[in-house]
Amino acid sequence: MRGVRRLRRRVRRGSAYVVVLTVAMLVALIGLTTIAFETSEMRRSRRERETESAAALAMSAVELGLAKVKTSSGAPNWRDAVRAAGEDVGPVLALDGGTLQWTLENSSGSRMSSDDAKPIYVVGTGTHGVATHKTRAIVRPSGPAYTALTVPLYATDGFAFGSGSLIQGSTKIVSGDNVTATSASVFPIVEAVSTITGGTYHAATVVGVSELGVPGPGVFDYYLTQGTRIDATALPQQNGDLVLRDLVLSPTVNPFGTPNAEGIYVIDTDEQPLRLEYVRILGTLVVEGLAGDQVIVQNAVHMAPAVTSFPTLLVDGALELGLTATELSEVARGTNFNPPGTPFEGESDADQIDTFPSEIRSIVFAEDRITVVPDYTRIEGTLITRDDLITESGAIIELVHDPSVIDNPPPGFYVPDGGVRVAAFSWRRVVD
Repeated sequence: MRGVRRLRRRVRRGSAYVVVLTVAMLVALIGLTTIAFETSEMRRSRRERETESAAALAMSAVELGLAKVKTSSGAPNWRDAVRAAGEDVGPVLALDGGTLQWTLENSSGSRMSSDDAKPIYVVGTGTHGVATHKTRAIVRPSGPAYTALTVPLYATDGFAFGSGSLIQGSTKIVSGDNVTATSASVFPIVEAVSTITGGTYHAATVVGVSELGVPGPGVFDYYLTQGTRIDATALPQQNGDLVLRDLVLSPTVNPFGTPNAEGIYVIDTDEQPLRLEYVRILGTLVVEGLAGDQVIVQNAVHMAPAVTSFPTLLVDGALELGLTATELSEVARGTNFNPPGTPFEGESDADQIDTFPSEIRSIVFAEDRITVVPDYTRIEGTLITRDDLITESGAIIELVHDPSVIDNPPPGFYVPDGGVRVAAFSWRRVVD
């Protein structure tokens, strides 16, 4: 019996040893896990701090690059001088445990262009530890607005107002050539480089004036570079026309792909007409590739720029305007035209009960002829063509000038004078 009791005690002692050893191993494992977790958290926290620091350093680098541009610009051939001195690449500076450097580049990442009409990309690079961050801002050339922006309507090759058409407005319109009006009713003051004939003119007419300045072929450059392309094959077709209908385009909404922060969208129609109706565009639409075809804007639309003073519609070809006085209605079209992120006069919602005035605001530019057809087209801004403008029988166009663009002309609509300014909404992170 004594032997049995001793055996049992030994068994209990062995069991206790195993338990103690197991507990010790668990404690050690928990300790190691805790240490590993704390080490991982420390690493993550350090990486976050380094990332935040690198981003701040990149911002500081951009500010230094902008200061370089501002202090250098204005002098004759200043870009060539900066490039020749190698000063388009800033020194690597140490700050707060990291480094920063700025460079002055063109849109493709090469050295800054010596052309005063081209934008400058100021790129700042910040590093801290293992983190690297790049930020860029765009510096646009500045200068006085082309004088065509001083009036609501200018056509280089003149006006031809058709029978029964009505031209409304309280300011003057200017023709770079002749003006003819066949039984039309014209209310603005009319000025022309050459002759003014026919029609009923309800205000003064003046001939022998000077031509107004209009943008050249480079008017499209900035918007083509900064715009987001919409593939023509993604658009529906009707009767041979590409169609934009019952949709919103804005800096936050692009039914065809990634939204553009400035609301700039580019469509190459591949030699097909493009028709817009029942749309709201808060941005800048650029249309190219028409090759003899035209852009048709008809029925109810509401179009305005996302960036103050930017053009709303740029057409590398002909344009036909045939809007209506009837408002753009969400109920009628079954479409929400002011969804969250795309407010109208500060209001956005998720319903479909709102209405919007049918009009185009800001600058509308066409390289070729502009034709105005019935019903009623309202332009609140400036309508410019390097060709002629005609109104068909019964067409009504109301012209309301917006003089604010004269003091803040957008890219392509000013005469570069060597000055510069930072483009709105151009600050953003750069990903290599």
